[in-house]
Amino acid sequence: MPSLTNRQISKGGPKTLDYNNLVQKEHTDGTVGNDPDDQSSPGVLINSQSERFATTGEEITELAIATIRPCRNIPDYRDKTESLLPIVVQSPDACQCIDGWNLIEQAQYEGRSSIRCHVFKINRHSETELAIRKVAIRTKPLGGTCSYAELVRNTCRLFTILCESADDPVVFSHGGNRRSTDFTDKRENNIRSVLSERLGKSQTTINKYLQHGEHVSDDVFKELIDANVPKGFFEATQKEKQRYAAELASRQAASDEIIKHVSAKMLESLQSWQTPIATEIPPHAGAAKSQTPSTHSSTSRTESHSQNRQLRESKAPDVSEAGTDDSTSSEDDICIQLNRIGSEIIEVANNDEFTDEQQITILRDQIARLAAILQHLASRSINEITMKEGKD
Repeated sequence: MPSLTNRQISKGGPKTLDYNNLVQKEHTDGTVGNDPDDQSSPGVLINSQSERFATTGEEITELAIATIRPCRNIPDYRDKTESLLPIVVQSPDACQCIDGWNLIEQAQYEGRSSIRCHVFKINRHSETELAIRKVAIRTKPLGGTCSYAELVRNTCRLFTILCESADDPVVFSHGGNRRSTDFTDKRENNIRSVLSERLGKSQTTINKYLQHGEHVSDDVFKELIDANVPKGFFEATQKEKQRYAAELASRQAASDEIIKHVSAKMLESLQSWQTPIATEIPPHAGAAKSQTPSTHSSTSRTESHSQNRQLRESKAPDVSEAGTDDSTSSEDDICIQLNRIGSEIIEVANNDEFTDEQQITILRDQIARLAAILQHLASRSINEITMKEGKD
């Protein structure tokens, strides 16, 4: 039997391609077996490049074991796949298993000539694409990802469903590498263990999700999800939220009342998050903006970022001019603003579609806002010292 690296791959009858040549050709021009006229015309958008290795079909079907080979450029996972079927990527030039090779080996041992597989089809062969898919198959859910706010809400809802279920939560554990010693006689602890296992998160992370979602109503969660608030928002508001909930509980407030009032506070925090600190932008920053008045429309992603920033800038209270009375921003508001500034800077760092001038403009904007916060805090500190000395 020929080795995998020397196996001839049939394509279109007698024509064959050597496996090593496939890899070499991909490194040379990024394609395999393309016809000369299989090129993008000058008028085709660059989007077509990103769709070169997109999934074009998906099915569960029987495949001949002899036609399937393993994907070796990424090592197989230590733990066996949880899928009941081998996961295979099929192109016109090859058919490779990216997860569940042990199932194929088992079928070979049993003397079977074919096996039912979960097949993803792509139009072009690429060893690089196979490597990406082999890593992603255990890191990115098949259905895609969700926002942090959705993850918090759904985890909290799952926790409630399991708490209200008549079934022992242990029955919803799929076992895996976990032992029965993970479970105790405390129902809530067992529910957290089940959530940890089934969602693929540590119990510390599950606990954080539950804390972030505690006392927040479904209506407010919808607002937070629509606003696409990041993890930093929940972290910035958590301390004040817990303090306020504890205060309400100490007054013997009912659970519904606590949810109502805490949710209202979260909406206030959301408004504060969406409202930036107004500052005077240095003249050179304004000049930089005027030099590139329309560059944000170059891509939809950049447009979206620009629109979000304009929305947050529609109202602009000036913290630098705030006094030391009740109008002063709370510590929680300042934390929210600092987290928002950090999110803006991270967005610039992760978005390679901004021009250098746009990056400079946005960074200057955020630095100016940060300077305003520092100036406000310094001014407040001096006023507090002055007031203290006056009393002495």
